[in-house]
Amino acid sequence: MEGYTVESVGIAGFTNIEELKNRISEKMDTIEQIQDNPDKHTAIEINSKIKELKQLQKTLEDYHLSIQKANEENQNAIDELSKKTKEIKRLQAAIEEQHTIKEQGAKNEGKKRNHKEYKLSINHAALKQQEGIPKSSFLALAKEVILIDSKPYDEKYLTLSKERKNDFKRLIEHFALLEVIGKRKYNIKRVYSIEQREELNEQQTNIQRNNSKK
Repeated sequence: MEGYTVESVGIAGFTNIEELKNRISEKMDTIEQIQDNPDKHTAIEINSKIKELKQLQKTLEDYHLSIQKANEENQNAIDELSKKTKEIKRLQAAIEEQHTIKEQGAKNEGKKRNHKEYKLSINHAALKQQEGIPKSSFLALAKEVILIDSKPYDEKYLTLSKERKNDFKRLIEHFALLEVIGKRKYNIKRVYSIEQREELNEQQTNIQRNNSKK
């Protein structure tokens, strides 16, 4: 295989792996023929083939290193791509989360700005009827005794927020002794009449006055 040099199979100029394999196979066939019949070849011919083998070895080593380097670079690029993809997905999720929080905050602000004004009162007769009858929840009690614009409270049109629950509770406790049973149940232990409530108010006022004089 004359003319087979490092240049002819150099990495820069060699791109077809099948061609390289064929050339290597041809070269090895030639070497094996010489080994099988060494007496038919001179020392000069054999040394020439040894030189060609050294060139082939160097070419293959360089080619192997180049492939190994390319594979490492490719793997590093894949790893970096995967890393950046994960970082972008994490940032995307964080942005979406913050955007949701921002939107929810804007909705809450809108609700505050569009807060409905209403007149809150209590159905004293209904409150008296609930005396000694435990209710399964505060909502169940509120629907029986609380009036919104003189109509029974309906949570479908006015949700029972934490602040609204506190307002309802203060109003109920103004006219009744409220008992909490367990975690959810509420019971009206005693209902004050309008006159009793006025007397209690007067007593509380007198106590506050006396305390302020001390």
